[in-house]
Amino acid sequence: MQNGCLYFTSTTANSEEIAQQIARKMPVLPEMDEVLAELDSIVESTPVTSTLKKVLAKGIAFHHAGLLSEERAIVEDNFRKGKIRLICCTSTLAAGVNTPAKNVIILFQEYYGGASISVSTYKNISGRAGRFRGTNEFGRSMLLAETERDLEYAWDNYVNAHPERIVSQITKKSGLDRSILGLITTKTCSSRADLSICLGMTFFGYQYAIDMPTNYKALVTTRLDTEIDRLKNMGLISENGKIETSELGLRCAEELIAPETALILYNALKSNELKINKTTDYENILEGVIHLCCCTTDSFLVYATKFRSEIQELDALWAARTNSYLYKPLDRDSFIRSMRTTRMLLRWIEGANYIDLKQYASPGNVNHISDNIQWITKALTRISEKPLFNFNESFSDFLFNLSERIAFGVPKEVVPIMALRIKGIHRRRALHLSNAGFNNIDALLEAKIEDLTKVDEIGETLALRIKESVESFIDNETNRKKSIHIRTAAKLNKNVNLIRGLYEKPGDELTKHIVQILNDEFGINAVFVGTKDVHEPDIIVSTPEGKVAIEVKRHQRGKVSVIEAEEIYGKASKYKPIALATIGYPDFVDVAKQNSLSANITLISIPLLAEMLVQFWKGSIKSERILSVIKEGKYIYQLESDCIKKE
Repeated sequence: MQNGCLYFTSTTANSEEIAQQIARKMPVLPEMDEVLAELDSIVESTPVTSTLKKVLAKGIAFHHAGLLSEERAIVEDNFRKGKIRLICCTSTLAAGVNTPAKNVIILFQEYYGGASISVSTYKNISGRAGRFRGTNEFGRSMLLAETERDLEYAWDNYVNAHPERIVSQITKKSGLDRSILGLITTKTCSSRADLSICLGMTFFGYQYAIDMPTNYKALVTTRLDTEIDRLKNMGLISENGKIETSELGLRCAEELIAPETALILYNALKSNELKINKTTDYENILEGVIHLCCCTTDSFLVYATKFRSEIQELDALWAARTNSYLYKPLDRDSFIRSMRTTRMLLRWIEGANYIDLKQYASPGNVNHISDNIQWITKALTRISEKPLFNFNESFSDFLFNLSERIAFGVPKEVVPIMALRIKGIHRRRALHLSNAGFNNIDALLEAKIEDLTKVDEIGETLALRIKESVESFIDNETNRKKSIHIRTAAKLNKNVNLIRGLYEKPGDELTKHIVQILNDEFGINAVFVGTKDVHEPDIIVSTPEGKVAIEVKRHQRGKVSVIEAEEIYGKASKYKPIALATIGYPDFVDVAKQNSLSANITLISIPLLAEMLVQFWKGSIKSERILSVIKEGKYIYQLESDCIKKE
């Protein structure tokens, strides 16, 4: 490793400015071309990216919270490799990031706003120096002072000073209440006495037992009683002999949100229950849902605007669209910030460029805010479900899909592409793919390399990566289900080879294996006829009402196509079947699923057939129901106890 240098500055703007000043005096380094190419191949360009690339060409970089996470990762990685010689950064680089350097230069003692940095922050920043794990262990840390007096102050208050005392955070706001909910939910504690003992065993208890032994019991009891009573008043816990979480408290603990956040979300849904139930198109309240999540205790928001014209515009927007909103904060500053954040996120989920969002937040903070609101939206999804509410299932689906749009920052039709998390496929490239018609897994799976390379910003290397990633995604999902089914079969003390065979056997072996399961496990009269003639169906099932013809299709790569799914039509006509079915591995393309109802063909994936077998073993579904499912004439996509859901 080369001897790198870190310049710590007080602000984001300072880190960029100093990096540019230094870079102007440095020569261009040809070896940085590879780093610049990596940046281009992975990162969606932002207003900051072009500035970063200019200094990177000289072996210089800057690092702060305004960069995208991918940009920060590239800077950190190439600094460790020695390609980047100097990073101008804020104190965020010292927070859990492994960036050892030969020299650490600290250019500030105060944050923007005048607050002094703590001794522990100084020690942490200085600790970047000399961590090479090699023969050269020497490192140098420099804290700059402008005058002799400043030098003496810095020496006494930082260099020779001891770090501040570590203080437990558990009793601070949003600390103890979440801990209490977690302990009760997991049944670790079920009484005030249990909670008191548990709190006494924490770092908080250790500190106060030493510092204030006489007041310790009273302090713990008073603090606990206050929080327990508050949670009871909020309806998150109940106390009747023992303490238990309510259904809302359970959701609050599971989603790790603040009790205040849970209550705001619950009350907003309750007061708008009639409106939501009457809504036929949830897009009409999409803005209100995002705004609700921005009004919670846990939300991160953009700064309030100083422009009177924008404030007036936000007030007018609220007045014009009041019916689409679900909650209004009482605090004026919170109202302005929540409305601005909502406007930003509405543009974000439509795929707006970072430069168009610059008026609200830096690219890194846009991502930080969207991740935060996505988490809260997922919590809202859980709270909206039964038994707390009796909304239509489509409302939960809408909330979950919205949370994914907020996470990825794209329109709903682009979410399937982003969900694949293909390296190099950022928002803009995903939008290009979607606009070109490649907006789902099936389209990407069936696309040719030359077709993908015609899409803007998609080269041959990236096209190959897309194909490999889609195939890998399908394999991973199938293998995950296989593992679950094998584990369940083993727990039930059943023959796991019956499950393995469904996932692993090829061609006619798979068909014969399915016949064995139909006969021996389900008690359904099935015969293998596939080898008699290529024009024969694979399986004939005999029922009192007539025959059912079944075709079995297996793909090593990809999914069963429309043509393959409907091949049973021609093969089965001689038997005059009362129903047609195709069993496919690992699943069917979307078009085949959509056509199944009009084609009157039952489509069952191998993973679902394995789930049916497991549920049969559990006694949750009977042979008669399985037979009726095979005759449904629809794509079967989910199994629930003694019923099958259909699309």
